[in-house]
Amino acid sequence: MLASVLLLVVSPPRCDLSSPAGTTALIQTQQTVLAAVTEDARVSCQLTQTKDVVQVNWQKYFPVRDKFLASYHEVFGQTVSSDSRGKVEFAEADLQSSSIIIGNVTEQDDGCYHCVFNIFPDGAFTAKTCLQVYELHEPVLHIRDSDSSEKTLVSCSATARPAPTVTLRVLQQDLHLSEHSSVSVNNTNGTVTVTATALLSGLHDNSVQVGCAGRVLSASQVEVFMTIPEVKHTSADGEKHLQIYRNISMLYSHLICCCFTICFLFLKGQTLSPSRMMESPVGALFSTFSKDSKKGGYSELIFGT
Repeated sequence: MLASVLLLVVSPPRCDLSSPAGTTALIQTQQTVLAAVTEDARVSCQLTQTKDVVQVNWQKYFPVRDKFLASYHEVFGQTVSSDSRGKVEFAEADLQSSSIIIGNVTEQDDGCYHCVFNIFPDGAFTAKTCLQVYELHEPVLHIRDSDSSEKTLVSCSATARPAPTVTLRVLQQDLHLSEHSSVSVNNTNGTVTVTATALLSGLHDNSVQVGCAGRVLSASQVEVFMTIPEVKHTSADGEKHLQIYRNISMLYSHLICCCFTICFLFLKGQTLSPSRMMESPVGALFSTFSKDSKKGGYSELIFGT
């Protein structure tokens, strides 16, 4: 029976990056919006009571002065600032409810945005929602043998901005994780690479699936899987290897006999004719080894025909 077993989770230090509550008594908005790099982000505001609204403005917060992005007027309609065209557009243009789309977000779009409702005769009412732009690359999973034949070394790496949470898990019971560790590296482009490593033990004959996941903030995680395959040696493979070892042993035996024979004949002053050569242990060596090699399926080491 398969089961999801959490093996190792490496999380960055927690920090609260959210803005103050984005809901006032009159305006309701999202407190935080998450968007991945290159995605489009939508921020919205709506009144909780019907009011006589003259205009709705959208601005990006800066410490010194907010930057005007777009507005919707009851008479003049939609207006987008010149330096925001192609970047910001209205998703919903209404005096009671307003939404804008920030396209193809980058790190520069990270920050807080103000929606301002100009209400007659009450004045301007403002609410804030903060956009958090993150970057998360597909995690990388490595599986290799360890120094111990009974354990497998697994590592999971994820690169993101801000620092990601990395999770290693297996989809099978009765497995054990030991000697786990993690390393965090700050990259020059502002991303952080977190690598979690552990030894997986308790493997049996069945194949095992290992998961490697990366997550940033409260966004959906990205996970990859790899299977540690079942490795078995068949009886045919064993027989083939045994035959090779037999051939090598036979080769050494005949070489020794050949050396003794040549030395003996040399001392006796005899010469060998081709026919006597094939009848000698040398000829027997080539003949026997060639036959045994072909019989055992091993054809690379052939010394004669």
